[in-house]
Order: sequence, then structure tokens, then C-alpha cells
Amino acid sequence: MEILEKVKESLAKDVVDRVELEGCEIVVYTKDKFFFLDASEQVKSTVQELKKRIEVRPDSTLCLSPEDAKKKIMEIIPAEAKVTDVKFESDRSLVIITAEKPGLVIGKGGETFKKIKEETLWVPRIERVPEITSNIVKSIRSLLFTETKWRKTFLKKVGKNIFSEKTTNRDWVRIICLGGYREVGRSCTIVETPKSKVLVDCGVNVGGTDSGRFPYLQLKDFDPNDIDGIIISHSHLDHCGMVPYIYEYGYDGPLYCTTPSLDLFTMLCLDYIDVLQRSGVQPPFTAKGVKEAVKHSITLDYNEVSDVGPDIRLTFQPAGHLLGSALIHLHVGQGLHNIVYTGDLKYGRTKLFDPALTNFQRIETLIIESTYGGMEDVMPTREESEKQLLDIINSTIERNGQVLIPSFAVGRAQEVMTILSESNFQYPVFIDGMIWDATAIHTA
Repeated sequence: MEILEKVKESLAKDVVDRVELEGCEIVVYTKDKFFFLDASEQVKSTVQELKKRIEVRPDSTLCLSPEDAKKKIMEIIPAEAKVTDVKFESDRSLVIITAEKPGLVIGKGGETFKKIKEETLWVPRIERVPEITSNIVKSIRSLLFTETKWRKTFLKKVGKNIFSEKTTNRDWVRIICLGGYREVGRSCTIVETPKSKVLVDCGVNVGGTDSGRFPYLQLKDFDPNDIDGIIISHSHLDHCGMVPYIYEYGYDGPLYCTTPSLDLFTMLCLDYIDVLQRSGVQPPFTAKGVKEAVKHSITLDYNEVSDVGPDIRLTFQPAGHLLGSALIHLHVGQGLHNIVYTGDLKYGRTKLFDPALTNFQRIETLIIESTYGGMEDVMPTREESEKQLLDIINSTIERNGQVLIPSFAVGRAQEVMTILSESNFQYPVFIDGMIWDATAIHTA
């Protein structure tokens, strides 16, 4: 492909062994130890010129054997980090280190991380052990690791689609609304550009009737074979609850989200199946659809610019709403058009999250959530709300009462727990149901 040739030509020929596509990334493999260890400076100009994400990894022949590398890693990392697992993805020259204290694996100024690279010649990936055991997190990490060979093929296919010179008969940027507009629930939008088509959110209206529960996927504009990617803003079901259905319907492309969103999405979709079945209602998808979505997932960090189509670049920014929630910034073409889709957002600091980002250099089209945006929707201040909550709880306990707090399992429950913790609350607190799993994911 032309993009791979451009990368090769921009780097010294004697250091590049091969260049491969891996989803939104271009990966340069090298057999030159010094190039691998000092690659960031050498590829900087190529990244700036091509405006693409490039990672340099060693060829597997350069790496220490997994046995020797694991021994060396355990010598380098301080015991206080409490490393629980070290796994190797030889095809991609990656070593996954799972620890209770990831900061100690990285080290001050990244010193320990750098030393692991220098002495093992593997690329470290670091994961946190949840302080509360999470079967969801464990299952997702296990699935992605066991599907390594399949994932490598899949990511290469995604990369070829992204970096292809695709042509269509379109010369417009068009937004098609499939649900969630002038209503709460089943958020779903198609963004169509001259060379790409992505689905932004695909949710359910959990309280809706049969006719109003799901997005308008029967429209001729929706064809899973034409979709370059699904992007989800966050893991609430009204924004992602129909994604597994799309995979069971025949879609086999990537799902883009943040890592916490993937964990919470999996938990909430499996719970949705369970709730519907116990209510005697046929779910729109099965656990197989959830598994397929996880297998096809590509997780991105905030502020990480990534190509997701031949002419679309995606950047996630903090939304302040939920663990992993993101504003979706789509940059179309070479400066042609900028779209920001907020999903749900909160512009106010909470115990768990910073406010939503607003510092965008350019936005031509803004799609903004407005559930509490009416003229009469005046919210009390954060301080007033927290004080009122604590006053009610304390006065109830003082008269020997018990306080029951029905709460959403994800986000709201953890926020209340944090308010209680920071107020030096001295009474026992019991939590029930899915709050345990959601809190475990927060600790990961």
C-alpha cells in the first residue's frame, strides 16, 4: 500500500525490517536494537509529515526468550508493585504486565518501564489488578489474549480499509439521525463523508414500547456492510445497547471506545439480556453478540488522534459523565469539516470526574445532549446537593433509622460512596447487586 511505502521511504532503509497495519496504527518492525530503543525521535518527523500514528516494535528474533524476559522483568520491578501475571504476545512483540500498583511498574519518570524495554527488548503493556475482583475485566482480558492471532488478522484488515484510497459517488458530509433526537434513549447517528461511513452510538430505549425501543435500523441508509466503524460515547444502554445486535446482524468491523467503556458496556449488555429474560421478554441479541463486539473492539485513550476511515480521524475527549465517557471529535478530510458529538456530558466537577472538555480549536457541527437543558431546568449547586444528602442520612441515623439509597449501579453509586467516604462517614454501608461489579471495574 502507498502509505506503507511512504513510511519505509521516510526512515533509514537499514533499520526497517517490515511495516504493517494494525487497526488505526502503522507498526514498524526492526531488527536494529538501537533504533527500537531510540525510535521516538527518529519517527517524529514521519508522524508529523503523514499525520499518522506510528509505533516501532522489535522483530521477535530481537527479543529475549519469554522465560528469560519474565525473569528479568521480575528482577527489575520492585516487589511492592505486586505483579500478578506476565504474558507475552510474540506475534506483536508485546509483554503484558499485570500489577496491583502499575505506577511502580512504570517508575518515576518512566524509568522502570524504560529499563524493561532496554533489558528485554519487548514492548511493555501495563494493566492494573482491580482492588475488587472483577470477573468482567478478567474475562475481557482473557478473551483478547486468547484471540491474539485472530486479532492480528482482524486489525490488519481494519488497517487496509482505513488506509485504502477508497472512492465513492458521495461528495458530501451528511448526518443521518436513527434515534435519540427529541427523545431520551436509543441514541444512534450515521456520519457519512465522501470516503467513509461510521455509526456513532447505537442504543436502546430501555423503557420504550416495541415500536420505540430500537433505532431506525430498517432505513436503506443503514447497511452493516458499508459501515467503516462503530464509535460509542459511553456505556449506558441508551447509547450502546444495540451494538451486539449489529454484530449478530452481520457487521464484522471495529468498535471504537475507551477501555473503561468496553468493560462497562460488556457488563451492562449481559445484564440487559438477563433482565429481559427474567421478565419473559426476548432480548434483541445474545451473549454471542456481546462477545463479538469485545473481539472486534479497538480501545483508545483520551486525546489520541486515530484514523477510523479513509477520510475520518477520531479523537475522544473527557465528557465528565461516566467512567470512560467521551466527547467524540470527528475531523473529516484535510480540514474539510469538524464534528463534535457529545453524548451525555457534564460541565461541572464531581468527586469522580473532571468537567467535560470545551477547548476545541474548530467545530463546524456540534451535536449536544440537552436532557436537562430546558429553561426551567435549574439545578441546585453541587455543594447544596451533597450537604442535603448528608443531612438526611445523618438525621435518619440519629433517630435510629436506616437509609436506603436506590441508585444506578454505574457512576451514581460510586459517586455517592465517594461522598460518604470523604465526609468521614462512621456508619456501616452495605452495597448490593451490580454495584459490586461496577465498582470493581472502577478500581481497574
